[in-house]
Amino acid sequence: MNEAYDAFKRMLRDEIGPALRALGLRGAGKNWELPWQGSWALLGLQWKPWLAGSLRFTVNLTVANRDAWIEARRDHSGLPERPRANVYYVGTKEFVWFMRIGHLMPNPRDRWWKLTADADLRGVASEVVEAIRAYGLPAMRARLLPATGP
Repeated sequence: MNEAYDAFKRMLRDEIGPALRALGLRGAGKNWELPWQGSWALLGLQWKPWLAGSLRFTVNLTVANRDAWIEARRDHSGLPERPRANVYYVGTKEFVWFMRIGHLMPNPRDRWWKLTADADLRGVASEVVEAIRAYGLPAMRARLLPATGP
């Protein structure tokens, strides 16, 4: 499992990270943000161990209205200062959109990529980045508050 996780970290650093920066996101590793003044537009890579020597990962997308989040924190002290991409916050549906990328793709369903230590990291990364570019970012941008921007 450690070898698969090391491969995952290398893929994030060497392949996915530079591609996400080229698409206008900021971040590193598993946590990314599309800069926008009125909303948090977050992208997170969630992983979990799978069969021996492998892991699975998916992409979570979150767009949260900043003002509504701050207001909700006044009544719900359990909410963190800012949302995280890989967490679904119960009771925030009116101002937080959360979606796994597979549900935005053709044949909507949960989409988890499998990774082993000897996987074609460039090929897997290319598929993930293309899904983000074609489906994830347009869905996120459609939910940003229109009156503000970078």
